[in-house]
Amino acid sequence: MNIHRLNHQWALCQEYKLGLIFLQPPKKGWGYWGIIQLIVKFWTDIQGVAKRERKPFGYKITATKPRLDKLNN
Repeated sequence: MNIHRLNHQWALCQEYKLGLIFLQPPKKGWGYWGIIQLIVKFWTDIQGVAKRERKPFGYKITATKPRLDKLNN
């Protein structure tokens, strides 16, 4: 989630205009179905971000917050 701190990786994201969505697992981890449920829950939000944001962008999804959080560039 700190890809913007790794200059060479962030440069690739900028060059290829990538939008990234990270899943931040809880401390105990996730099972397969927990990940699927989270993606389905946020799917409409993910689509909206992908359509409206200028690339590159980064967001994270956590199991504890009911929203997408924008990463600082």
